[in-house]
Amino acid sequence: MVGSFVTMKIEYFHASHYGNGAMIAEEFKKQMEAREVKVDVHHVRDMKPNEIPS
Repeated sequence: MVGSFVTMKIEYFHASHYGNGAMIAEEFKKQMEAREVKVDVHHVRDMKPNEIPS
């Protein structure tokens, strides 16, 4: 299609124990959102398998 595009969305799951992985995930989110890519960051302990976005 001419003149249309698909918005990319990323679900980013991390298992940070000391916070370093969470910091990287947030920086990744910031960098990608500057490129108009939506990023949702989740810690694996907060997610249940049936709640994982598809």
